[in-house]
Amino acid sequence: MRLFVDTNIFLSFLEASKENTRSLVELKTLINDKKVKLVFPQITQEEYYRNIPRIVSTLCDEIDGHLPKKPEVAVSLRENKKITKDLAKAHKKYSVLLKNLKEQYSKSVERINVLYIEKLVNKSEKFSETKELLDLAQARCFKGNHPGKKNGVIGDEIEWEILLKYCFDDDLTIISNDKDWRSTNIDGKVVLNTFLTREWGMISDKKIILETSLGKFINSTLKIEKIPSETISREESESSKIGVFTVASSFATTSSINSSVFSPTFSPSTFGTIPYGNGGGITFGSMIQCPKCGNFFLDEQSGQYFYIKRICPLCKQGF
Repeated sequence: MRLFVDTNIFLSFLEASKENTRSLVELKTLINDKKVKLVFPQITQEEYYRNIPRIVSTLCDEIDGHLPKKPEVAVSLRENKKITKDLAKAHKKYSVLLKNLKEQYSKSVERINVLYIEKLVNKSEKFSETKELLDLAQARCFKGNHPGKKNGVIGDEIEWEILLKYCFDDDLTIISNDKDWRSTNIDGKVVLNTFLTREWGMISDKKIILETSLGKFINSTLKIEKIPSETISREESESSKIGVFTVASSFATTSSINSSVFSPTFSPSTFGTIPYGNGGGITFGSMIQCPKCGNFFLDEQSGQYFYIKRICPLCKQGF
């Protein structure tokens, strides 16, 4: 059996207590026992590591919000230096405590990442996108087909194309609490999106299911309640709060896109139009591939490919 875990699920464990990391421990055991093969695409790794600083920053901002302003001292009391001094001292002490709390949280995130997530990455099957899969993912996005948020970024689409390409020969479980992957059946149960289920069935006779938490998957696989129901509820609650940060120009920063795969030897390739903000509303540009280095970037001069010179933001060469 293969297992694909959505980025948001892994990110939600970064804020977990020791008790709440039990699902990660049990998953590692399942992998070691060869009961499960974890699929960890390159795009999923990139989304995960790209979002760690945002997760840390968000909570640190919340912690900073608990630092009150220094209270105004009444005019009649300003000459009382003891009161003024005591207030300043208390405020500084509280500020130091919050700073220490932020530092401890940052270390905790790093600890969970090193002790659990990175060890799972090392034990996983890793697949990278190819030019063919990128084209398929972008076509999926333009058609409006699941999965994906249709915001000009095709992370979910790339992951699904990878699963179709490399994982069709085995039963597959997808763990995600993201609405892009799920549907609700007539019984009110959350299941894999019906479009994706149909698409899978067209190429594979293997089973495919969706679980909304890692804990549910662990219990279902082991057929015993290894993970308590309250822990599962907490997992689902935390993962639903986390949105993966993406940018419209993510093609240009996706390190898994190897320019040698594309062998650019002629005019710049374009891959359709996507929306971008220009300060005056939404307009459309195109993803364009540099013929020198293979880098993708957002071209705002859509429709003028043959006589407007462009500069690649990566290799700095004109074409």
